[in-house]
Amino acid sequence: MFTRLAYFRFFLAMSVVVFHLWRPIAPQAGRVAVMMFFFISGYLIAKLLSEAYKDRAKAFITNRFLRIYPIYWACAIFAFVVVLTIPEVAKTTNGAMDLPKTASNLFGNLIIFGQQGNPQRFLPPSWSLHVELVWYVLLFILYTAVEKFRVPVLMSFMIMPFIWAWMSNAPYYGNWIASGYAFALGALRYEFKGKIPTIIEWAAVLALPVILFATPLLFDLKGGSPKDIWSWLNLWVGPYVLFMAFGFFLKSTKRSMMADWAGSLSYPVFLVHWPCAALATAMGAERWLERFLVGTIITLIVSALVVAFVEEPLKARRTAIRKWNAA
Repeated sequence: MFTRLAYFRFFLAMSVVVFHLWRPIAPQAGRVAVMMFFFISGYLIAKLLSEAYKDRAKAFITNRFLRIYPIYWACAIFAFVVVLTIPEVAKTTNGAMDLPKTASNLFGNLIIFGQQGNPQRFLPPSWSLHVELVWYVLLFILYTAVEKFRVPVLMSFMIMPFIWAWMSNAPYYGNWIASGYAFALGALRYEFKGKIPTIIEWAAVLALPVILFATPLLFDLKGGSPKDIWSWLNLWVGPYVLFMAFGFFLKSTKRSMMADWAGSLSYPVFLVHWPCAALATAMGAERWLERFLVGTIITLIVSALVVAFVEEPLKARRTAIRKWNAA
């Protein structure tokens, strides 16, 4: 049981919430947190494909579907109701929260693929799920069909996206190709069998909140184009520091119900905080601090309901799938 990792995932989800709902105090935390989420996904997918689901493609695909889509659909229905009920407030809160204008826009909201470029998204963060699913597919191919050249290919994934993003002058953050290095780095962390010295590991753990919160404030980082070198470096360095710190989060600890809930809440919290912020605004919480506090409370309540009525009932099914044809 990765208890520490469960708490860290919740911390990252809340970093995204702070970034969106109270940005003056965390001007880049959400972007760095998303890149760290990508790193964690890269590690976990590599681990699952190498261990629990080795040579069991059907079980892997079925379990990933049950992990991603039911919670996403539950959150999307909630967001749709918010957009339908308070359309102007929702669109003012986040321009992507709007009713689909075409069948293609609606379809993207249902299947997730295509959400990166979808201008009408009930759940604005769903663009990152599009990126996740694309890299799930790429890592699946790599770990099932290109096993012999796994590490060299992962290393090329890390290098080429930077070159592509820099040469094309495309926005670095949010680009599925440029974001790929974080997935590749996470997968390489799984392949890395060496032990990082404890002092470096602890220094990296302490550096993570500095990179998320302190450094952007100190250097007035706000993201932007790939030519914005300091913001680019901040996004780039975050997953590398997590690489050094990751052993701390993988240490086995006693199973904790609180950690289970923290880990389970991280996904719906990440998804629903924008529509919850719209509700907070509709209730009169328009200032940064007010919207953050009220929006966060609503987010946690909605997320807890999603976990209780969607995630928890599926756990037994997912556990059974992990045992399909297991040796």
